[in-house]
Amino acid sequence: MDHTPEEHDTDYSDSVVVDADLTPVTPRKGSLPIKIPEMRFNYVFNNALKAEAARHNVAEPTTWMVCKVVCKDVLLMPFLQSFLWTALLISMKTPLKNALNYTKRMCSALFTNVSGANMYKPKGKKSM
Repeated sequence: MDHTPEEHDTDYSDSVVVDADLTPVTPRKGSLPIKIPEMRFNYVFNNALKAEAARHNVAEPTTWMVCKVVCKDVLLMPFLQSFLWTALLISMKTPLKNALNYTKRMCSALFTNVSGANMYKPKGKKSM
């Protein structure tokens, strides 16, 4: 669809979402607006720099503050998060393996009962 510039001059500031036609979509009555956090690195990094500068009561972050934020947000926190996730997954290995084995046994028993395989024994085969 071709849109004329006049169609886009309308103020949609009270709208939440804009669909493919560039028409506003307002939330249903009674629904809560969903706020999706900004996860882009640049936005998060700039906010961390501003917070660090505000903590030290300066207008612009210094080189030391930039290095501190880089070390914390780029090096230290991802390392700690990956370490903790790995430790959690290693510690959950045995319970997850037990749950998998239990599920396999239950599915096998369910299949056997539903299919009737345990109801009769084929003639010619001796049971042990």
